[in-house]
Amino acid sequence: IGLAVNGAPVLGVVFVPAKNELYYAAQGIGAFYQGADGPEELIHASAKSSIEEMALMKSRSHASEKLTGLLDKYHFASVKESGSSIKICRIARGEAEVYYRFGPTNEWDICAAHCVIKEAAGAMTALDGTVLNYNKPDPLNRGGFLASNNTIHQQLVKIAAEFSTAQ
Repeated sequence: IGLAVNGAPVLGVVFVPAKNELYYAAQGIGAFYQGADGPEELIHASAKSSIEEMALMKSRSHASEKLTGLLDKYHFASVKESGSSIKICRIARGEAEVYYRFGPTNEWDICAAHCVIKEAAGAMTALDGTVLNYNKPDPLNRGGFLASNNTIHQQLVKIAAEFSTAQ
């Protein structure tokens, strides 16, 4: 569940039923995680700042030749698979650092997780580094996006540019 005001995500709730995990955030309040058996915890993106030490999230169901090319050229410490907006939340919690999405998404697919990562001091932009806006007349985000722990986000945007134009 995501709420955007004036085009920006201000409230987000992401529930993972298979693991009974809850991620949530509100603008100016912070981002939180609640596991099945544990107490609520304030979460924060990791401080890792080199590709060689960063974990990259990738989709189980949306394979991309662009991402394959990127992974062939840049050597991340590890590659982790996950479904849906959980990838973004795992970055917010410090379990990974980077997620490139080269394909389109709808606003409702990412708004809640965008709020979570933003409040956890991470970053999420369009692949070209521009701001993602919500509540547009057309809810489809055609250009993909980049979510990161925000330590080298601009460098990661430049890497995305190498592969965004690839066929």
